[in-house]
Amino acid sequence: MRPIRFGPVGRELFGLFQLPTAGETLGQSVVICNPFGQEYVRCHRLIKVIADRLARAGFHVLRFDFFGTGDSAGDDGDGDFMQWLNDIQLAHEEVSKLSGNASTSWIGLRLGGSIAAMASQRVDVPPRRLVLWDPVIDGDSYIKELEASHIAGMGLLAHWSRTKFEQTAAASMHHEMLGFALPKELRQQISKISPITLTSARAQQIEVFCNANTEHFRQLEKILVASASTSPIRLMPIETKIMWASNEAMNSAIVPSEALSGIIASLLGVS
Repeated sequence: MRPIRFGPVGRELFGLFQLPTAGETLGQSVVICNPFGQEYVRCHRLIKVIADRLARAGFHVLRFDFFGTGDSAGDDGDGDFMQWLNDIQLAHEEVSKLSGNASTSWIGLRLGGSIAAMASQRVDVPPRRLVLWDPVIDGDSYIKELEASHIAGMGLLAHWSRTKFEQTAAASMHHEMLGFALPKELRQQISKISPITLTSARAQQIEVFCNANTEHFRQLEKILVASASTSPIRLMPIETKIMWASNEAMNSAIVPSEALSGIIASLLGVS
């Protein structure tokens, strides 16, 4: 595993590049697109496990931090959708250059999946496979979900009066969620995410993983049935159910074997 920095001067992105650890490489690369904020904190171990397993399967793997997040350049409040779309394209080009592989697939989790779906429409050569785990398909609902988790987290401050609690929670949500900056412009960009974000995605194969016993799964089913998209999108039901928008990271590690196996199989083309 090799730490790297790439991108234009002053806006460099931080990434971790992994070579295949198997005796024989597949001649294929994978870019992993992180979720946002507290969800990324909860998924950090999961993303590492995915990268390690892909490397053992023979893939070159690049996981990276979007601009304004993690160890990449930019401050916490510099997040911008257009920049993040460009970041994925930069990561796609970087892993192709480092690996020498012509074939690259993308994995996106939650908001990272939505960004990947949008970015796939912008690249000259779309990814071979696009694997999305619980992608955000309704920006307004996603914001409300973050707000509910933010308020629940602040509820731990039980010594406050209800009036003070409501005022403080409402004021804090104007600029951050669960400890991560969410400026007005980024909030507006996220709110514009809609089902077309998914159905307009481009790749040779697109697979969406989601727990089958959730409203999110039922919404995805309706979207794909009603869609006239030419993209070959498949909905992959799994048993794993995750409370993504939570700050209880210490009590709920996310490393579900079923979903991991499904993602690996998808990228190997055996799902």
